[in-house]
Amino acid sequence: MIAAGPELASGQENLPSSAVASDDDPPHVGLVLSGGAARGFAHVGVIEALEAYGIQIDIVTGTSMGSIIGGLYAIGYSPARLRGVTSDLDWQRVLSDTPERRNLTIERKWEEGRLLFSIPMRGVVPELPTSLIEGQRISQVLTGLTWSVHAESDFTAFPRPFGAVATELETGEAVPLRSGYLPRAIRASLSIPAAFAPVEIDGRLLIDGGLARNLPAQDALDLGADWLICSDVSEPLSSQDSLSNLAEILNQTIAYRMWESTEIQRSLCDVLIVPDVPSSLSTGFDRSEEIIEYGTMAAEAVLDSLIRLGLPVAPDTGIRDRVSARLDPLPGPVRIASIDVVGLERVDRATIDRTLEVEPGDLVSAAEMDRDISRLYDTRLFRSVWYRLTPAAGAAGESDLMDLTVEVRERNRNSLGVSYRYDSRYKASLLLGAGFRNLVFPGSFARGEVRLGEQTRFAAEFGKRWGWSAAPIAALRFDSRRMPFDIFEMGRSVAEPDVSSTLIHGVAGFSFGYSAFVGVEGGFQSLAIDEAPDDRDWLAGDEDFWTVAGVVRVDRWDRARFPRRGWALQGQALWTAGISNDGDFSQQVVDAQGIMPISGQIGILARLTAGATDGDSIPLNYLYFVGGAQQYDLYRDHQFPFYGLGVNEKRGRYLQAATLGLQWEFMSDFFAQVRGNTAALPEQWDWDDDAFFWGWGVTLGAWTRFGSGALTVAGEDFSEWPRVEIDVGFPF
Repeated sequence: MIAAGPELASGQENLPSSAVASDDDPPHVGLVLSGGAARGFAHVGVIEALEAYGIQIDIVTGTSMGSIIGGLYAIGYSPARLRGVTSDLDWQRVLSDTPERRNLTIERKWEEGRLLFSIPMRGVVPELPTSLIEGQRISQVLTGLTWSVHAESDFTAFPRPFGAVATELETGEAVPLRSGYLPRAIRASLSIPAAFAPVEIDGRLLIDGGLARNLPAQDALDLGADWLICSDVSEPLSSQDSLSNLAEILNQTIAYRMWESTEIQRSLCDVLIVPDVPSSLSTGFDRSEEIIEYGTMAAEAVLDSLIRLGLPVAPDTGIRDRVSARLDPLPGPVRIASIDVVGLERVDRATIDRTLEVEPGDLVSAAEMDRDISRLYDTRLFRSVWYRLTPAAGAAGESDLMDLTVEVRERNRNSLGVSYRYDSRYKASLLLGAGFRNLVFPGSFARGEVRLGEQTRFAAEFGKRWGWSAAPIAALRFDSRRMPFDIFEMGRSVAEPDVSSTLIHGVAGFSFGYSAFVGVEGGFQSLAIDEAPDDRDWLAGDEDFWTVAGVVRVDRWDRARFPRRGWALQGQALWTAGISNDGDFSQQVVDAQGIMPISGQIGILARLTAGATDGDSIPLNYLYFVGGAQQYDLYRDHQFPFYGLGVNEKRGRYLQAATLGLQWEFMSDFFAQVRGNTAALPEQWDWDDDAFFWGWGVTLGAWTRFGSGALTVAGEDFSEWPRVEIDVGFPF
């Protein structure tokens, strides 16, 4: 065996008798690629070096990341294309199944980003998930990259015969995958336990092949290879000094068996290449170019020895002819002849048709199909969505005419979630939420949440959406909330009355696409205001009255917290009836905000707000309040941030406000924001320059899987010590 890598010296140069080259019967050379997460990018460098020297590869096998690189190479990807795939993919998105916000309906955008975590429920009983993520995005990527072989079920018929390896979850045995649907086979081979959901193939649940055979040398021999070149980036066993925490110890216990198998498989290799990729790069998916170079260097260390041993170099026939005759592995758009959907149980076919937005006769590209499948998965109706393109029956002479098969696995639609937040004014809060689908009839949705803390809330909603994109929506809502309001006079807090309100409302309207809603909501409201001071400018005490409002909501943010781009609009025109002493009032408010990228990671922040109230008796919670750095959810159409003032420090019946600032993402998901704002709360709707007051704020913030954090320093001017506010957790 010839070996190259850390602590591996060039060894014997004796070829097995079966591998001795001859003009009549040249040996078949197999390339064996191990698993190793991002370290597996080094395989691309190995392939580049082998091809640069004209070394022929006839057979390919791979496990986990090796199955991705090996599978694509087997169907005709060049080393340059493989390099492009590893560097161009957005791996952060590929390795996450978080819905794209643009694919969420307008009501689900409001929910998104509010929960720390949620668990599925079977009926009303919680059940643990099988993995952190389903692995949908990586499945889609593999499906798009392998369009040219969707119709080919025999992997040995590829330009280079190919085999992947997975592990059967039930028995722990290695499962060779040499036929079937290539993207599904690769997806099974990389199903890291607990991280990705297992994949079912032929009735067996399969997980990462690295657990049983991380270096599939035997599989290459079984496919007919006479000579094996093995590229192994397996993670080495840790030394005693490194075993300092639970995760490392658990990983070591799993690695024992992997290394027992790997040592056996290494003994079958004629050439063993071990790229010296640091362990720290195992998750370095954004450093593919660096990792590839480790593979190139390791392969170049043995190339001269390979040629001296008589390995076939640049043959005139054979594999290169098969590859060159092959269609481009990334073909152009195809025309859809028919669409078949497999796996539907409770979801109706119309939902699929409306969401996919592709019909027979349409010309679609791989990127367009990926977009449509993402939209279908992001409905959260399905645990997984696969698609496959096969030549249409009777389409002789029309090579681009394809039948589309969509295979879905429906999701357990009920869920239970929890969340938290802490802010300087209202301190710690806890949120418990539950969601249900098809609770009474197909297409229905039901939600409930309980908020605990200084701000309390119990809310429930039941409704139905007729359609998925542009569609009518109707819902019935119950909302009971209690919240203290800060009352300031001359810049000093003088009271803190509690406002308790209970609303029973109906909502009806129409969504436009995924980002806008126009409708009417109205119903009954019961209001109680406690501990109000005698000298007041609002309606206090107990009141029961009716409301009706026209509403417009638009949400085009790219994410819920610290968006990088997008805009949002909230508008409402409200009328009341039934308030005692003819105290009915009407109110209109418009709030528009946006962020526009201007250069690199810098964007302009802007917000404009205007509100007007007509009537003699206005309940406290219907006045406009400004102050504080945070947007509060319970009365988000009446409480607005203002940098430089305390929470709720100023109030009025009319509001004119504007904010302008800059946002800089100085590290991934770490932000600095600088804002200036001005506002007026006049007694009548008029414009008076002298009525406006000013403030400024600087925020340092971050967004993580465990919530956001923001530290804001703000003031009215620079002559006084600024205010400091903290907000940690999730927006609710």
